[in-house]
Amino acid sequence: MSTIFFRLFNLQFLGIALILSLISCKSVQDVSASQKGKTKEQLAMEQRIPDGYVVPEYKPLTAVGVNDFEAAIYPASWWIGMKNPVVEVMIHDKNAKNAVLEVNYPGVRLKSSTALENPNYLFAELEIGSDVKPGDVLLQLRIGSMVKTHTLKLQNRDKNRIMAQGLSTSDFVYLIMPDRFSNGDTENDFFADMHQRDIQRDKMYFRHGGDIRGIVNHLDYLRDLGVTAVWMTPVLENNQPYESYHGYAITDHYKIDKRLGNNEIYADYVSAMHKKGMKVVKDMIFNHVGNQHFFIRDLPSLDWIHNLEKFKRSNYRDQVHYDPYVSLSDKTTMLEGWFDYHMPDLNQKNEKLAKYLIQNSIWWIEYSGIDAYRVDTYPYNDQEFMQKWSKAILEEYPDFYICVESYVTGNNNQAFYTENEAVKSLLGDKQIHPIDFQLQYAVTEALTRQQGWVDGVARLYHTLCSDYLQRKPEQNLIFLDNHDMTRIYSTLNKDKTKLKSALAWLLTDRGIPQMYYGTEILMEGISNPDGYVRADFPGGWKEDKTNKFRARDRTKSENEMYRYVSRLANFRRKSDALTIGKRIHFIPVEGVYTYFRYTDKSCVMVVMNTSDKVQRFDAPRFDEVLKNYSRFYDIIAEKPTDVNQLKLDRYETLVIECQKK
Repeated sequence: MSTIFFRLFNLQFLGIALILSLISCKSVQDVSASQKGKTKEQLAMEQRIPDGYVVPEYKPLTAVGVNDFEAAIYPASWWIGMKNPVVEVMIHDKNAKNAVLEVNYPGVRLKSSTALENPNYLFAELEIGSDVKPGDVLLQLRIGSMVKTHTLKLQNRDKNRIMAQGLSTSDFVYLIMPDRFSNGDTENDFFADMHQRDIQRDKMYFRHGGDIRGIVNHLDYLRDLGVTAVWMTPVLENNQPYESYHGYAITDHYKIDKRLGNNEIYADYVSAMHKKGMKVVKDMIFNHVGNQHFFIRDLPSLDWIHNLEKFKRSNYRDQVHYDPYVSLSDKTTMLEGWFDYHMPDLNQKNEKLAKYLIQNSIWWIEYSGIDAYRVDTYPYNDQEFMQKWSKAILEEYPDFYICVESYVTGNNNQAFYTENEAVKSLLGDKQIHPIDFQLQYAVTEALTRQQGWVDGVARLYHTLCSDYLQRKPEQNLIFLDNHDMTRIYSTLNKDKTKLKSALAWLLTDRGIPQMYYGTEILMEGISNPDGYVRADFPGGWKEDKTNKFRARDRTKSENEMYRYVSRLANFRRKSDALTIGKRIHFIPVEGVYTYFRYTDKSCVMVVMNTSDKVQRFDAPRFDEVLKNYSRFYDIIAEKPTDVNQLKLDRYETLVIECQKK
């Protein structure tokens, strides 16, 4: 989730963007006759805010208790035989604070019950014995002569199913914004009880109707492309009055947004992925929630959030975590400032909230069988909490993969969040992994600027030279763009040769590659604002005139790019050199950067010409590696080649398999 958006966004900026953006997505670009003559501010408001809705002024919240809510417990189910036998249940019921809690179930012990300021909450800590039988544990609240009963469903773990596999260096991750990919179930397009009730595809900040079934319908498309894992932006309920399509303003941590599906459909999606040999990455947010979340509308305690007297945004300076000269006020603003008025900032130092978030993460793994978490806005979280969260996840699921969004500007900044001493001492050999923004910056510069001492492709070289800062950089998630950035095809000025070079790098260098949906069909978009990079995948809706999921509906250029990605991705998946191989590179010269991935039995050479000139390959310079091989095969051209005769067109990248006699 972009911090830059919140730092730069204002109505004037958005209005100008709506008029001047270069994106060619018809569903958000066309201005109807009814819009003519309106100011850019009016057009911007219509894109963002539903008709008749007035954004309320900021006010600090209270914890006095409200009357209008649906009583429930969280979680409502748990499992027998977890490594940590204790589960804490949040009971949200009228006047629960003043009740006497009784639990009478063989093998389940009530360790403690804790009340906070709000009379509507009670927290029950339950210890689940190893010999407990599955069944319904009744939690009875006695208030005088009145008894209220809530049920915690205990169930056996399914130890036979595929789950919590983690990601490996042989995976290729495809990032999807589900609302914008495909509408597989039109029955969930409209709900009268949701704040945003229906779909409006002509407005970039409104819902467009994509859903989980739409993704399931196209799993073969993804598998043919070479994709082995899918990361969807958050799918939990976002029942917000506006801007809820992106998923980053959660209103219920235990419920899939019904406009995307439901919990059962999500579990079926994970199972379908696993049956096809694919994995699932779930997007998680701990820094903030939507202001319509039940525990914001009825705040458990004043310190549940950073409850500011006056609204203040974060200063977005991640350096406050390790700056030896940091001021307390700067650090407080970074960690306690909000992203936006409708996204309250959570206080993870509150022990009950921290336990709630940790247990929720464990619940989703056990319930659905997902394989990895991507953590949003990682530097904005309390780092002590995040380390405890990671430890709890990895102790329960040792093979699970966790990558974190460290949208920062420096190799040392990025390394800090996964390599600081507190992380190492708490997690030991277990690790969390950065999403590698530094390499994204570097490869983009390599293909948009000519080489200098530290500029252009030299930046890519220098960035990789800093891998000593990280224990396992080969497990970083590497990428070219995402839902917060200008699409890579637009960044490269719609130069297909450059895009191929970018993709060749992505699918051959160290790390786990991640590609944003639609890159393979040349989708474009300038993040000005970010709604323009979140366009609908053509063909995902029955009313679409063309269906880019089908080869016959794609243009020649689109099919060419799809085949390019597929060829490289499927080659990579089977190549030990690219998935588990070591790496050696050579200092770039005149814009040409050469590196090798190799094992004892296999080797792949990648030659990137990032200059605007045709270049001849200087084979003798790389003799320390090439001398071990006698035959060479061009993976893209699918034919043998002679490395002594190689010539690279401007901005071209060659991927050569090196073979021994």
